[in-house]
Amino acid sequence: MDDPRNHLAWDYVRFLERVKPDGFVFENVTGLLNIQGGKVFASVKEAFASVMPSVHAAVIAVDEYAIPQRRKRLILVGRRVASAPAWVPPEALTSTTPDRLSLFRALEPSVSVEEAIGDLPYLAPGENGSHRHYAMAPSTVYQALMRNCLLPAEYLHHIANGKRAWPIVEPAPKAMCQSSSKVNSART
Repeated sequence: MDDPRNHLAWDYVRFLERVKPDGFVFENVTGLLNIQGGKVFASVKEAFASVMPSVHAAVIAVDEYAIPQRRKRLILVGRRVASAPAWVPPEALTSTTPDRLSLFRALEPSVSVEEAIGDLPYLAPGENGSHRHYAMAPSTVYQALMRNCLLPAEYLHHIANGKRAWPIVEPAPKAMCQSSSKVNSART
C-alpha cells in the first residue's frame, strides 16, 4: 500500500468533489477487489458513492471488446442521479472461444497479435524503435485505429461486422495511414 499509485482513487474522489460532473468512469486492476480481503475496494466504492449516489462495478475481459490483450479490468461507473438504472457493461463484440454466441449473434474472433502489431518494424534486442518507420501500411482496422485513420466508433463497427482488413474502401487514407509514418508519431 506504500506505492503512490494506490492513492489515485482518493485523488480521483477529490477531483469529483471539486468538478461535480454528471458521472464518471474509473478503471483499475481486478486485484483491487481482493486487497485486504476486499476492504480496500469497499472503501473505494463507498468514497465514490459519497460524491456520486449511483455507483456500479463490473469486471470486464478487454479481449471481448476488440482490444488485443487478455486481461480483465475493474470498471466503476458513477452517476449523479441516484435513481439512474444500474450500469451494465456493453455486449461483448469478440471472443477467444470459437463460435461463441452473444444474445443475438455469433461473436467475432478476438483481435490477434498479428492484427495488432504486424505492421511494426523489426527491432534488434534493446533497440529504441521510436525513430523507425512502420514496416508497411496498415493492413487491419486495428492498425488503422492506432494510426488515427479511423475513429474508435468506426473501428468497433467494422469489427462487429467482421470487416478486419484495411483499407475497407479504396483509396487508402493518406497521412498517417502511409507506411512512411514513424512509429512514435502515429498517436500525436
